Amino acid sequence: DYSYLFELLYKVSFSLLFWLIPLTKIYINLFMNADYKNAAFYVAFLYLGTVFQGFSSFYGVGYLRDKNTKQASMTSIYGAMINLAVNVILIKFIGLHAAAFSTFMGFLAMWLIRQKQNKNILHIHIQWKKLLCYFFVSVAYAVICCITNTYIDIILTLFGIITFLICNRDLVLKFYSLLNIHL
Repeated sequence: DYSYLFELLYKVSFSLLFWLIPLTKIYINLFMNADYKNAAFYVAFLYLGTVFQGFSSFYGVGYLRDKNTKQASMTSIYGAMINLAVNVILIKFIGLHAAAFSTFMGFLAMWLIRQKQNKNILHIHIQWKKLLCYFFVSVAYAVICCITNTYIDIILTLFGIITFLICNRDLVLKFYSLLNIHL
């Protein structure tokens, strides 16, 4: 059912960020040219934007099911307008961070609109406390990784991997058993 699939999607997506955000920063700082070091500070909010873009795509199924692609297009336009507005408002205050943050905000807004519009079509029951907990931990990682050094990022990455494995243990065990069957 859609509720189960969406919960699986947000658990996997957010818990991936728990280790991808600090790991990406480590990679950029250790292996990229010094000209690209600032990218480490933008990646986290781009990752968050990608998560909400995935959620928006998931909810886009409701429009396809009802053959209402016009509504899907409109939500994309609303998301783009919010992205643009947030970018224009914040660019003079936070520079290039505005582009990453506005991308995140645009996809978040698009998902919230689609979630509301498709509530009666897809009948997805969201455990909001759980979703918001994952969300706020992801945002905390995004912010904290802006001020940490490589050693702290390594600890955060390891903690993130452990958290991912715990949060998704059923999925990990299924995947592991599939590997054992096919090897």
